[in-house]
Amino acid sequence: MPITARVLPASRRRPRRRPVLRRVLGGALVLALVAAGGALTWRVAGPSPSGTWESLDGTDRAMFAELSAQYETAAAQPGRVWTDDFHYEDQPFLLLRTTGPKSPGWQYAFLVNMSDVVDTSGMRAVSLPGMPLLDDVRVSKAFGLTEPLLHFPSDFTPVEIGGTSLQAFKFHPEMFDLQAPRNADFRHFSAHEHFHLAVQGVDPEAESSWKYDDGGYLDPVPASREYERLLRAELAALDQAREARDAAAAQAAASDAVRLRLARQATWPELRAQDGIETVEGAATYFEARINGEEVLDDGPSLIAVVDLNGDSILDRDLYYWTGASIGGTLDVLRPAWKSELGATAASGDGPTLFDLLRQATGVTEAPEPSVVDDLVNAYA
Repeated sequence: MPITARVLPASRRRPRRRPVLRRVLGGALVLALVAAGGALTWRVAGPSPSGTWESLDGTDRAMFAELSAQYETAAAQPGRVWTDDFHYEDQPFLLLRTTGPKSPGWQYAFLVNMSDVVDTSGMRAVSLPGMPLLDDVRVSKAFGLTEPLLHFPSDFTPVEIGGTSLQAFKFHPEMFDLQAPRNADFRHFSAHEHFHLAVQGVDPEAESSWKYDDGGYLDPVPASREYERLLRAELAALDQAREARDAAAAQAAASDAVRLRLARQATWPELRAQDGIETVEGAATYFEARINGEEVLDDGPSLIAVVDLNGDSILDRDLYYWTGASIGGTLDVLRPAWKSELGATAASGDGPTLFDLLRQATGVTEAPEPSVVDDLVNAYA
């Protein structure tokens, strides 16, 4: 039954509604002012770390322990993490402590490596024993209060402070739970998103930003057995290439993976958009593994297992984070200079994708004949 409003005569409706409306709006305004005042009071006068290790709680300590480990890995082998001229341990970080995911507010801010970005002289210095690379850390209750972008309900926000572009991260206890998914734990999530900004750039119009079309989805993904057959064989070949123990075995499996993708793209050329997604997100996924001391070749999940676990829901985008990282691990063996090559050309607008680099490394240039495709599929079934 539809719900209808009871309409009263105008002479009775208007004089009675206006006082009620004024009282409701007035009450709402008072509550908003009280809430805003309470939030401001909490931010300015509420508790925050004093700067000693003892004043940090378990979440703060876990965050700094993970960041310190990443800094040590980056400082020891920058070329293994990314390239020799990218020093993650020198990057500025703005870390906002919240109580849960996507909070619009935060309790206090840690500024890491930001003394050359903003004036931090009036902020408390934070002492982190046993973490020598974290030697420029400040804590503030008031920093960022007037920056609107920081008050959006999100876990990270790219901002420009003092002419420097950086990612502002909101961190909270759930990010350090041992059961937290990889795309939501602090050490993987923050590294991935920082790489997007610091290395790839988030403004596609900027001269130095990577010029790959990576923002969309494969739509539609072919709903056919042939597509699934070719894709699964390609993923199995990429898995085998990544797991190979010598360059010859990696070369053979990677060559098969390239042939299978070229065959797939010959039938569905519109799906070449995968290559752009794979390059941007795959490179960031590769980096998040390396900065955390993980072996891309060994510690990453099987691509076939990823599909079997998640189903078709990841075939329009998410799968290519992992195929890209896997290709990066294989290129470490077959084309060790690939990261410098990619970085040197990615902003040009016509640079090679990760798949292009793999194709060049294997020397495969054309899609195979149908009979060869069948043999390849059978070999990886």
